[in-house]
Amino acid sequence: MEKRIAHTLATHNATRLAVLELPPLYYTQPRAVVQIIHGAMEYKERYLPLATYLQESGYAVVLSDNRGHGHSVSADDPFGLMKSVDQLVADQVQITNWIKEHYPQSEVVIYGHSMGSLIARLYLQRHDHLLSKLIMTGTPNYNVLAPFGMRLIKLVQRVKKDDEVSNLVARVCGNQINGYSWLSYNQDNIACVRQDPMMIKRYPLGSMKTLVEADLRLKDPAQWQCRQPHLPILNLVGANDHQITGGKKGIADTVARLKQSGYHNIQTILMPHMKHEVLFEKDHRKVYQAMNKFLAE
Repeated sequence: MEKRIAHTLATHNATRLAVLELPPLYYTQPRAVVQIIHGAMEYKERYLPLATYLQESGYAVVLSDNRGHGHSVSADDPFGLMKSVDQLVADQVQITNWIKEHYPQSEVVIYGHSMGSLIARLYLQRHDHLLSKLIMTGTPNYNVLAPFGMRLIKLVQRVKKDDEVSNLVARVCGNQINGYSWLSYNQDNIACVRQDPMMIKRYPLGSMKTLVEADLRLKDPAQWQCRQPHLPILNLVGANDHQITGGKKGIADTVARLKQSGYHNIQTILMPHMKHEVLFEKDHRKVYQAMNKFLAE
């Protein structure tokens, strides 16, 4: 049995955030509420298999489409365009507050994949007191080319609009990775991604600027307040996800930056024979189980 409730949350402009709630199946009070932040180019429904698994394990789950993705679009936030780092983070804080109104006795856990883990880390900088745990998969490491990428974007903005694609910026900033083989070993998943009309194929210049700015903020110590140094954090990545996480060196750098920001309760799990989209590999149930174990601890 499965229960889903669709919601739309009003924002400061014409965009309404598309939210999907999976309430607990068997109990009035869930073990916790898991708030899922999806990755780049995608949308919330790709996470329904995980959400259903967590729902059956006693959790409530809340999924949402980031602005410019899925159904969180409008004339103010057209499909594919992310205008503001601050707005992406503020949207997730708004969703957390909505969760706390509906589940006032429950703890909130954020799970972010890839770009979602980037948003989740920026969320931590000022709002970690709202959470009880954080889970990340496909976790991008800090890109040393980010400062150069930002300078390049500002130059290109002199001749291109934010809703236009720049091949040069895409190549420099990593949004033009050839093919889809880096996503997963599961070829069925790659075929689905290729054919899915809800997947964004290329980010325009404005979205690239937002991603690079988010990356730059990871390195800025002034951004971090760290009210919860004991916050449990799980970094669960594919052992062969070299393209996005940076491999062992990149993963170590990601963990080191979190520790420098004040967090010390960090656990990293490398999933063998998995690439970037660990939730879509053939052995994805092992990922589900690792998450469930971390949630239950």
